[in-house]
Amino acid sequence: MARHLFEECVHKKAQGVFANPNVFFYRRNVLGGAVFAPRSVDTTMTFALTHEIWSYGERMASLRRFVQALYDHTVPGGVWINSDVCGPDGRDRTVHLRLATTDGVNPPAPRTDLAAGPPGEVTAYVDALSTRARLDQFAVDYRFPFAYRPVDGADGVVELTLGAAMDFLTRKDYTDNWLSETQEQFCGLEYADWKSLLTDVGFEIV
Repeated sequence: MARHLFEECVHKKAQGVFANPNVFFYRRNVLGGAVFAPRSVDTTMTFALTHEIWSYGERMASLRRFVQALYDHTVPGGVWINSDVCGPDGRDRTVHLRLATTDGVNPPAPRTDLAAGPPGEVTAYVDALSTRARLDQFAVDYRFPFAYRPVDGADGVVELTLGAAMDFLTRKDYTDNWLSETQEQFCGLEYADWKSLLTDVGFEIV
C-alpha cells in the first residue's frame, strides 16, 4: 500500500536486482476487490498481514473478505501459507499474571498524553517503567479495551483474560514503536476460530 515502498520495488526490478524475470509488483488494496483473476494463483504467501487486516478493518468482516478473495484466486489444489500471530486457545479464560514491579519505576498513574510527545520521549518513558507499570500504560494506549484488576495481597499480580495477557506480553518490549504497536491486536482469533473461518470459506487445513 505504501507508495514509496512500491516505487522502490519497481526501481530495484529495473536495476536487475531480481534474477527471476517473472517478478511483478502491484500496489493494490486486496479488500477493495480482486487483485488476480479467479483460480489463477497456485501459492499465496502472506506475512504479518492478517492481524493488521483484523486490527484496522472491521475485524471478522474484513478478515473474511480477505480470506474469500484469496480462496477465489486460488487454483484447485493451490495453497495459502499464512505466517502471522495467533491467539492462545481459550483466550477468554481468566488468568493471573505476575509482573515485576522492581525492574523500573512505578508512577502513581499511567500517562494519557504519550501520543502528543515525540517518539524518542515515548520510548524513553516506556523503557523506564516496571513491567507492572507498563501494563497500566498499555491499557491506556491499547486501542482494544480490556478489563484487568490487581489481585489483593499479591504484589504485581493482575487478573485478566488470557488473550489480553498475551497481547500485552507480545508487545511489552516494543518500546521503539510503542504507539503504533498498541493500535494492533495480535490475539483476536485463536486456532479454533481460524479453522472455522477457513473451512467455512472453502479451504482445507493441512
